[in-house]
Amino acid sequence: MTAVPRQRLGVGSAFLSIVRSVGYSIGAMLATTIVSIYLLESTGQTSLENLRGAQAFDADNPVLSAFLRGYRSTYLIAAAIAFAGAVGSLIPMSNNRQQDLFV
Repeated sequence: MTAVPRQRLGVGSAFLSIVRSVGYSIGAMLATTIVSIYLLESTGQTSLENLRGAQAFDADNPVLSAFLRGYRSTYLIAAAIAFAGAVGSLIPMSNNRQQDLFV
């Protein structure tokens, strides 16, 4: 918000809120998709129904194994995206370019 001109703070705040909401939605969709792909490849289904009951936590349960592999991949991809965003935020932007974005 410090890069936004004073007369545009309302617009900047609204834009930040929209981007945050879209990011949450895309993140949840991406995580669900990745885990579903792992489940589909390993078990032929995308449901976690087979994780109910006493045998859900067996080390040999293919559904649990596929879910955990998908979960791990989801976090690795999220870490890579966060790292790319952090690197991108370190790139300096000239004042002229900043003003062009908010005019």
